[in-house]
Amino acid sequence: MKNVSFIIASLSILLISTTTFAQDAELLYSTHCAGCHGADLRGTTSASALVKTEWQRGNDRQAIAATIREGIPSTTMTTWQNVFTDRQIKALADFIVEANSGKQAGETAVTSVGHVQETASADSNRINSLKYPLQIERLVTRDISTPWGIEFVNSDTALISEREGNLKWMVRGTIDPNPIRSVPATHTESSTGGYMDIALDPEYHRNGWVYLAYSHTNGDINDPEARALTKVVRGRIRNHRWIDQQTLFEVPDSLMVVNGNRWGCRFLFDEQQRLYFSIGDMARADDSQDLSKAVGKVFRINKDGSIPEDNPFVDHPGALPQIFTIGNRNVQGIDQHPATGQIWATEHGPQG
Repeated sequence: MKNVSFIIASLSILLISTTTFAQDAELLYSTHCAGCHGADLRGTTSASALVKTEWQRGNDRQAIAATIREGIPSTTMTTWQNVFTDRQIKALADFIVEANSGKQAGETAVTSVGHVQETASADSNRINSLKYPLQIERLVTRDISTPWGIEFVNSDTALISEREGNLKWMVRGTIDPNPIRSVPATHTESSTGGYMDIALDPEYHRNGWVYLAYSHTNGDINDPEARALTKVVRGRIRNHRWIDQQTLFEVPDSLMVVNGNRWGCRFLFDEQQRLYFSIGDMARADDSQDLSKAVGKVFRINKDGSIPEDNPFVDHPGALPQIFTIGNRNVQGIDQHPATGQIWATEHGPQG
């Protein structure tokens, strides 16, 4: 009887351990991986899908674990061996293998990632989360390439930024065939660089200001070795032409980087009409803690580019005075809590 009890206890421990590992892997994926590869593992504009039939480096546990551990050179998939333990890497690999088990294109890939209990299938418009259902509204299905930011002027009209360097109007679900002319040139040869977020001035209907962030270089925009970093400007659009451009944030060449990835830019205007914007760590994790460097930060400026007097590092010797927070790996969501006024940023994997 003692042996039977021991066997039952051992099986219970094994089941608990297996469940714990699966939950850990799910949380690890949701926290560190979903921002690039998607909450449903089906990819985003930043990274490829992890539920698929063709794998360049193999789709078994060992191959996937090796990719997580070592990364893929010249891509946004950097090494994670200094972030995850070996057990965590193996758990993540198992999680990805399980998500692919028996799944074909168009089927639901996973049943639980983060706070999502049931992900949408390829042809579904509904996602059920723990707290409420999410309805997917398909605004545009053609004539658009890698959209990054969207701002609605009214219920029928929105401005969209394309990563490759275009601004386009969407009117009643159709992309205007005439793009905005005379927009600034952008450096797209550095991983996910290009046009990023856009924002409308809180008083847009009075002053017409549109805010744009993009990867900028003073060198050759077609040179993958050019030094580049995020630049923030504002301008107006009149008769399909970008005019009146003003530079609000730009760093000298000495602070730009070569072959950067994880550009990570989102905009937010707070209740005081101050502008927040993020710059990713550009695969330079240690620099995200350096107040003299621009990568891995959230910044706060006034609408005209001037610096708020109460910025936290405005009087710190050697610090960029626009800095609001440090240690931000790749912010891809930013908002203000309507009740508390706190600023919340969503990213995959903080650097300290």
